[in-house]
Amino acid sequence: PAGLPDRRMEEVAGLPLRLKLVVAAACLTRVALAVISVAVVSMFGTALVGRADNQLQADAQRLVGRSLAAEPDSRAGPVPGMGGTGEVSVEVLGAGGEPVIPVGPGAGAGPAIPTGAGWVSAHAGRTVTVPARYGGESWRVVVEPIRYQARHLMFVYDSGDFSVAISGRSGHGLPGTLVVGTGLDGIGRMKGRLALTGLAVGGVVLVLVAVLVAAVTRAGLRPLAEIEDSARAVAAGELSRRVPARGAARELGGLTRSLNLMLGRTGEAFRAHAAAEAATRRYERRMRQAYHAESALKAEGPLTELARELDKTHPGAAASLREGMPETLTILRLGVPPTLARSLRSTRSSR
Repeated sequence: PAGLPDRRMEEVAGLPLRLKLVVAAACLTRVALAVISVAVVSMFGTALVGRADNQLQADAQRLVGRSLAAEPDSRAGPVPGMGGTGEVSVEVLGAGGEPVIPVGPGAGAGPAIPTGAGWVSAHAGRTVTVPARYGGESWRVVVEPIRYQARHLMFVYDSGDFSVAISGRSGHGLPGTLVVGTGLDGIGRMKGRLALTGLAVGGVVLVLVAVLVAAVTRAGLRPLAEIEDSARAVAAGELSRRVPARGAARELGGLTRSLNLMLGRTGEAFRAHAAAEAATRRYERRMRQAYHAESALKAEGPLTELARELDKTHPGAAASLREGMPETLTILRLGVPPTLARSLRSTRSSR
């Protein structure tokens, strides 16, 4: 429906300000934590890959720079002379890209190296990412063109009855390719653990931020709650109620002072009105007493005194009282009954 977004906006606008501030702060904190986590995990992964590249380069240089006899049994442990401590695949490929012999642990899965000689020459001495022979793992490898010689092992009568001696780039033997690589699954797992740790820490930080924002918001909105309470109390008739002052330096200090000034003036106006009503009732009572006096002599004094008091506050009423005093005194002298006297006064007023 067309009005649905408007209704939702009205519902959101009707939420308490404290809740909206907490939700906004939590959302912003969550976005910031997500950005920081992604950046940290990315930098950590880049650093690990860079470290692996340096180690692969160093291992490849060690193997190419000297002769190495790598026997089939060596795939059970680290290759001699290599400084890496992780799982490293070291293979020797023939000129056509066919595996001659794996000479390092982890070569069972191994990286899938393109068989073209152009690819090897284009990436010689540089680290590059390639897929595994099977599975979804990726490998980081260094390829180096080498010369190698295959030697028969005496008293060995199975498929692994020979060894490979690497004689460097320009030595004797057949042309081939040395492949030194390491799987990236370990780095991926480390990045995953770091991401989970960041997620857990981010959740704790998010809760702490929400609690802190709620406390700060509650403290910041306390003056508004006090203003609301004071306004409600004044509306209920407690005219002496004022908003507690929280210091002039605060954002609501000016509002508090202005509101207290307004409440003070409102209270004074109410008190002045109440005093005026009380004075009016007193004047009316004195006038009724004078009208019901036993004689004109007893009524003249109170009415004259009342007119003198009204001159100070209500000059118009004092003039009207003096204007009607002769008739009132005449009625009292003639002894006109009160009912008839009221009728005469009403008739005169209507005229």
